[in-house]
Amino acid sequence: MMEESHLQRSVDSGRGRSRGRGVIRVREPRGPPPSRPDGTPEQDGNGSLTGGMQHPADVHGISSADAQLRITDGRGRGRHFRQWGYQPNRDLSRSFSQSVEHLEQDGTPEQDGNRSLTGGMQHPAGVHGISSADAQLRITDGRGRGRHFRQWGYQPNRDLSRSISQSVEHLEQDAVDWRRPNASRPYQRGRSHSQSRATMKNQDQSLNLNYLKGLQKTNASEVQKTLVKFIPQLGELLTPGMDMDEEMVTILCLSLGHACTTKSSEEWKKVLIMIRSSTFFRRYLPTSLAKVGCLSSIEQMSGGLLEMLHSSLLLGHAVFTALPQASATEVSLLLTSAESVLRSLKAVGEPIPSETISLARDLSEKLVTALFQMRKGRQQNMYKSKLPPDNFRHLSVVPSTEDLQYNTKSFLRKNVEEGCYPDAETYLDVQFRLLREDLVQPLREGIRELQNNERQRQQSMYVYKNVQITYCDITKVGRVHNVQFETCSLRHVCWDSSKRLIFGNLVSLSQDEFKSAIFGIVAERDTSKLKEGKVTIKFFPDALQELSRMHLTRAVFLMVESPSFFEAYRYVLEGLQETRSESLPFKSYIVDCSTDIRPPLYLAQHQELDFSPLLGNKSLPLSKTMVKALDSATWPSEEKLCLDSSQMKALQAALTQEIALIQGPPGTGKTYVGLKIAKILLEESLNRNLIPMLIVCYTNHALDQFLEGILKFCKDGLVRIGSRSESEDLKKCMLSVLRRSITGYRNDVYNKAVNDLQHLDKGLDSIERNLMNLNKKVFAFSTLQEFILSHQQIQIIEMNRMFNTCCFSDWLGLGSNSLWFMPPHGIDSVLTWCEVDDGHDEFLQRSEGTFEAIPLLEIPRSFPDLHNETVQVLDEEEVLQNEETADHYFEDSIAKLQDFSEIPGTCYQQVKFEKNTRRVAEMVRVALKKANPLTLREEYSVWNIWQMSYFDRWRLYSAWLTRFKDNLLQRRSMLEQRVEETAAVIKTCNEERDLFILRGAKVIGMTTTGAAKHRNLLQQIKPRIIIVEEAAEILEAHVFTALNSECQHLILIGDHQQLRPNPMVYELAKRYHLDLSLFERMLKNNIPYVTLSTQHRMRPEIATLIVPHIYKQLNNHPSVSKFENIKGLTTNLFFVEHEEPEEGVEDTRSHNNPHEARFVVEFCRYLLIQGYGPTQVTILTTYTGQLLALKKLMQRDFFKGVRVCVVDKYQGEENDIVLLSLVRSNKENCTGFLKISNRICVALSRAKKGFYAIGNAKLLASAPIWAGILDGLRMQNCLKPSLPLQCQIHRSRAMISKGSDFEQVAPDGGCSLPCDTRLECGHVCTLCCHPFDRNHKRYRCYKPCQIIHESCGHACPKVCYVDCDVCTVMVDKTIPNCGHVQTMQCYFDPNLFKCQEYVQRILPCGHEKQLLCYQNTFPICSSVKCLQVETPYLCEKYVHCEIQVDATLPCGHQQNVKCYQKNCREVCKWPCEQRLPCGHTCDKKCEQTCVVDCAVMVDATLPCGHQQNVKCYQKNCREVCKWPCEHHLPCGHACDKECGQTCVVDCAVMVDATLPCGHKQEVMCYQKNSTDICEWPCERQLVCGHKCDKKCGQKCTEQCQHPINATLPCGHKENVLCFQQNNSEKCTSACEKLLPCGHICICKGKGKCKDKCSPYCFEVVDFTLPCGHQMELKCFMSQLKNNCPRPCSRILSCGHQCTLRCRQPCTNLCRIQKEVMLTCGHQKEIKCFEEGLPLKCFRPCMRLQKPCGHPCLKICHDECGDCTVEVTRIMPNCGHLQTMSCHQELELFDCKEEVVATLPCNHQKIKLCHEMSDHLSPCDEINCIVATSVASAPVIINSEMQNGKEQGRSCEPL
Repeated sequence: MMEESHLQRSVDSGRGRSRGRGVIRVREPRGPPPSRPDGTPEQDGNGSLTGGMQHPADVHGISSADAQLRITDGRGRGRHFRQWGYQPNRDLSRSFSQSVEHLEQDGTPEQDGNRSLTGGMQHPAGVHGISSADAQLRITDGRGRGRHFRQWGYQPNRDLSRSISQSVEHLEQDAVDWRRPNASRPYQRGRSHSQSRATMKNQDQSLNLNYLKGLQKTNASEVQKTLVKFIPQLGELLTPGMDMDEEMVTILCLSLGHACTTKSSEEWKKVLIMIRSSTFFRRYLPTSLAKVGCLSSIEQMSGGLLEMLHSSLLLGHAVFTALPQASATEVSLLLTSAESVLRSLKAVGEPIPSETISLARDLSEKLVTALFQMRKGRQQNMYKSKLPPDNFRHLSVVPSTEDLQYNTKSFLRKNVEEGCYPDAETYLDVQFRLLREDLVQPLREGIRELQNNERQRQQSMYVYKNVQITYCDITKVGRVHNVQFETCSLRHVCWDSSKRLIFGNLVSLSQDEFKSAIFGIVAERDTSKLKEGKVTIKFFPDALQELSRMHLTRAVFLMVESPSFFEAYRYVLEGLQETRSESLPFKSYIVDCSTDIRPPLYLAQHQELDFSPLLGNKSLPLSKTMVKALDSATWPSEEKLCLDSSQMKALQAALTQEIALIQGPPGTGKTYVGLKIAKILLEESLNRNLIPMLIVCYTNHALDQFLEGILKFCKDGLVRIGSRSESEDLKKCMLSVLRRSITGYRNDVYNKAVNDLQHLDKGLDSIERNLMNLNKKVFAFSTLQEFILSHQQIQIIEMNRMFNTCCFSDWLGLGSNSLWFMPPHGIDSVLTWCEVDDGHDEFLQRSEGTFEAIPLLEIPRSFPDLHNETVQVLDEEEVLQNEETADHYFEDSIAKLQDFSEIPGTCYQQVKFEKNTRRVAEMVRVALKKANPLTLREEYSVWNIWQMSYFDRWRLYSAWLTRFKDNLLQRRSMLEQRVEETAAVIKTCNEERDLFILRGAKVIGMTTTGAAKHRNLLQQIKPRIIIVEEAAEILEAHVFTALNSECQHLILIGDHQQLRPNPMVYELAKRYHLDLSLFERMLKNNIPYVTLSTQHRMRPEIATLIVPHIYKQLNNHPSVSKFENIKGLTTNLFFVEHEEPEEGVEDTRSHNNPHEARFVVEFCRYLLIQGYGPTQVTILTTYTGQLLALKKLMQRDFFKGVRVCVVDKYQGEENDIVLLSLVRSNKENCTGFLKISNRICVALSRAKKGFYAIGNAKLLASAPIWAGILDGLRMQNCLKPSLPLQCQIHRSRAMISKGSDFEQVAPDGGCSLPCDTRLECGHVCTLCCHPFDRNHKRYRCYKPCQIIHESCGHACPKVCYVDCDVCTVMVDKTIPNCGHVQTMQCYFDPNLFKCQEYVQRILPCGHEKQLLCYQNTFPICSSVKCLQVETPYLCEKYVHCEIQVDATLPCGHQQNVKCYQKNCREVCKWPCEQRLPCGHTCDKKCEQTCVVDCAVMVDATLPCGHQQNVKCYQKNCREVCKWPCEHHLPCGHACDKECGQTCVVDCAVMVDATLPCGHKQEVMCYQKNSTDICEWPCERQLVCGHKCDKKCGQKCTEQCQHPINATLPCGHKENVLCFQQNNSEKCTSACEKLLPCGHICICKGKGKCKDKCSPYCFEVVDFTLPCGHQMELKCFMSQLKNNCPRPCSRILSCGHQCTLRCRQPCTNLCRIQKEVMLTCGHQKEIKCFEEGLPLKCFRPCMRLQKPCGHPCLKICHDECGDCTVEVTRIMPNCGHLQTMSCHQELELFDCKEEVVATLPCNHQKIKLCHEMSDHLSPCDEINCIVATSVASAPVIINSEMQNGKEQGRSCEPL
């Protein structure tokens, strides 16, 4: 205890003012001195202290093994450090942290010594009775020497654990500095404590506060020398053991700053190094400046602050000069504090010396440069240490199978946020690899989930099962495959709106769970086919090679679709690979991040801009519209350009910088400014030949909005690329529409390519058919001839010539004459018919299913016995006794063939074709499978193929077939390559067409996806000016690939504080900064930009949601303060808080909140009832799951027009009222992406007049940004659990907390009180208080009608709102004609009513029948239509007797029929008994007409001799014969027609023939002597020496199409077609002709040599006009030099300057506008020359009419006359209210009120009141009986009207 007191006293005496404060002390207990690691003892007490230990405590002479932490108050009470587990040789920082954790856990009071400790405080120091604000850490030796904790940044109320950790880090840093050679040490090695103390005592007497004050009066060099002498003492002052007071800081700063004003010596540089590492420079000086920098301190201080500020800047400048990189951090902190002082001084109006300002600016610039170089160096070192394993240009854009394996790790490097890239190649490599990984990783993750059977996320990928590739097709895009997939699990998919299998997306197919895979893209999307499970895929070349090795008919795949849209990635990745490092556009800004921005290249050449498009008056002279772009003083004012100050700065930056950045917070007019920029740049691009200008936007909506604005000042020349536009105005500008308007673009090359593609398609089809039939049929000898050895060919040809037929199939035992070509050993079995390619196969296919058993073919007697063997023919009954025997027969044959013990040799019987074709094909397949092909050596050993056994024949045939197959595969590969080449030609032709359209455009607009897809076009067009809207939302690679090497001007407009780019992979965004746009990266690298600062959208209270929480400052335009308040609510801004839980959406990661959904939908309904239109309200939500929940609750009819959208899709849009559902509410306090400031900014800034949000405020407050926003809402009293409503009518208020409250509180939009308004009908409105339809014009009263029909006295049975019309009450009336009583409507005339009473009548036939009373009996109808009908048929004229009777019909048959049908033969159902001429009985009914042609089937011998089952009338008709034609054509081939058809003239059998030109080709037989069909390339040479490019069969071209480089007649060398070498019109070089004026032609048009030169010279020449003015004119305008356009300088007689041009004759009519006062008192603006002339005032008259006092409605210079004000008066006669002019008299005014008059006939008639007289016109009712007799009857007016006249009241109007 004594030692603790001694130590405490030592500390207190050293600190002075620190007595009584708590101390956290690391102290050294008594004991033997510890040993150093090397064994050297360390002294304590009066011994010497050794240095060099590694532990920070050792720096101060304290052993790290014995260092202790003690938390004490001023009397030494507290706890030791080691009792919580500190171990010697452990890391001090970690031990301190662990100890403090124990302190925090220990909250109970402790006893230490004999004194008790108080507890209960929250801070760990407070646990032991110590104030956390005063707690200190001190590392000391036994005599109290050491350092305090607070000098390393401990602040009161901060976490003690974190503070101690930070402090120990500073201790460790000090230890490093302490060991530097030049560092100042308070204790020197080898010196004792007493010696050190003595030395310090002597030095303190020399270098103290007063001594430093005295140094300030000497010169700077003396101060330097003095301080160098006192380096040890200065080190003690700069890094004291206790807190440094403010006076010492000030004196040190002034002294050191004074010393830095002179040149630095080498010794002084050492002092500067010591100063840099001192706590004075690191902490005390910046802190002192920050304290005195506040306004309150500045007002109290004298001018010494400026001196201190200047000295600190001098010191910082000197330190930074000595250590430019090592001191950057410390100097940056000092400069920040100094800048705050400068701002405060400026705020209070204190004059600041220019030297101080320039010193601060110079230090700031140097510091920025140094920090930039440091970051660049670190980044370069980082990138050099991580070199890529391969060249990114060699990587495939299409994923590979290796990319899909989960263990694949891609080489990735971070996108540089701040700083530059080492070089352009690194930049391209980083962008490429990150973007490619963003494409591949979602597919890889989805496949991993699929392989692990994990629950697949909705947004991961789409899977399609049981996928088969059905067939291949050739289109203009090349070779595509049709794919069939299973649709059972996809029935819920709406293919019309789904994003599945969209055009251009990537798919992958695999058969082995993606251990291997093939890739393709969707080539065509037809929704009707997708519903059937069909889609067209174009596979990549590698995939096509894999497919060629597969049996596609049997292959079943699993197909997955990439969630990333492949087309958007593909072209960007290809663009990055194609970009050369040396031609990188804007490399100095994009790669090097240079902040020195130059003007655009075109502006550097000619610096004047024409502002006439923005001034809106093109008639102004050029002198008033042309300004110097780089001289802002010459620019028009902000008012003239209709811009605010920030928009003006943005316009200046956009027009004068080659790369301009414009940040536009919400509502500040980004699009408005962008259109201004586009308008003036369009004019400049036209004048400077820089068109077209390119506009790029992120979304289709933003692009449409921007282009619609451009369309207002660019009527033609606008092209919109893309098919997703919803704007009707832009339809005519769509590229797809403009393509159809271009005619003649398809040249010979295009047509030739299309034709070639069709021929290639046919060729590939033929090859595919042959490949499919290799194992199914036997090919003809002509097909295989070239693959057969020559001596074997001769044997087959000779045999064919001998028998005059093709014997090839017979040789294999499959022909009809196989018997004659048996092997020498005979035959062992029977072969059946097979598909043989000799002309019979087509006949068999056509006859499939129609043949019955055909008789046995007889063996021709003329055929010799080739082997002199007896041939036995089996009888038909022995072979095929019945169909069952035939089935067993073929099964046995196949079984034998599979064993190959017996090879079938001939065919004896043809059986039913439809049953046997499949079996025979199976036999051929098995034979080819068993018969291994002969080797080439074995083939050459075969001399007589007719001597071979059937087994060897099949082996030989298999060898031929193998060579044939290899040839087919080779030809297919060649044709496929030609297909791709031809498709590329067609694509190039289409691109040329688009290029032709785009080159003629002025403005091109496209989205970023479109820019990527059409990158090749953009690289050819090379737009010089590019404007990118929504630039902060676009991935950097997308913007970069839209640029080109010749781009001179790039304008980026966006806001990085709203939505950012959205990569597919979240990890790439967070770890590798892929979500960093080019716009944001350039801002972070201090590239100059302009921020729009005035918002024109939100009312001020809504703007407070984002200011200052997201934007530090944002001004409100005055117009936003004039918005009307939202009707039906008490506030325009409100946040409804709740704690209702959210729900997860199945199979997705999305969420929904039913409570919020119901509330928002009912709230929207309430707003619509208030009178707002559906387009004025928008519902936003943060999750797709909530979006679906909202749409389910919203009735389509009522909410039609209300936009419901997620926040990310609503960027750039706005609406009057926005309702926001934030969704998230959970116990885990998970806010998801609601904590992202970008999304918050968009969500809170879309509303103009009213914004209402609902969410869990308690959960949101956990995010810092939301905490500030919610606090602001609470301050405005806009954050409560209930929404305050206010009735518009009764002004009553109600609170709503959930959706169901709306129905209870405001069921009809007002309040719960009834409306009770009396309607015109007399009823009361039944609705509750409703703000809509207050006049009840649209209200329908559903109460019973109270009107009584006067004619009948019945009450109207309808509801009130329906017109009464006639009385429809049902009453009983007596029919005059029959006397029956019938029920009918009251108004109906009984004379016209058809009596419905049934009466008994006798029909003409004698039968009785009940008929309706109004029906009469007449003779029976004779119409067949009436008589033939079987069911009762109501004839239009007669009544039929329906009684059934047995009658003899006219045909003689007896039949039971209805009475009225007994004389009608047409109803007879007996069979016809007539016999036809052929003898057969007619098969019709008796009632039907007999047939002419007998249709009975008979077996007949036709005229051709064939027997066939035909209809009877066809037995003499040869044309019905279906037997194959037996004729042979002249060529020797059998006719392929049927017997009944005419034989063909031209043989269509495909043969390999040598054409007359010498080429061999497969052609139809009849074409083998034709030269027009040869497809081989023409080998003839043209006159020019080039080879003809036509086909051999085509006529040689007269115009050589060979491209050459020729010298044209104009002298230029051009790449032209050969026939164009003498045509100067094909020259595309610049025109260089010499015009008569001596200038070189610079054609105003395209400027090409081929163009006709303009007769006008456009060279700009300086002219001195006769008036003396100088002017630049185009040369052809030299004749206008007498017409000087400068303003005239003469003064007119009125004193004004003449407003005409210089060379125009002056007149005395001055046209200067001036205001004059007229005699009537109004002011009028007139021209100067009109002064004194009689003037007329056209303002409204201000006089009052007499005697009425109404204001006059005429203009001022007219006489007032009669008063024409409309007034309402009561008519004296009728009492009606009428509107009339004030001057009209009541007695002369005719009342125009409609009234009801009752006529004598009791009918009512509507008349005007003034038309009422004693007599009315006759009644015009149709059925009025007395109408004709009362034409002149007196008027009977209803009693109410009469009473009204008598009592002076108005009669009832209609």
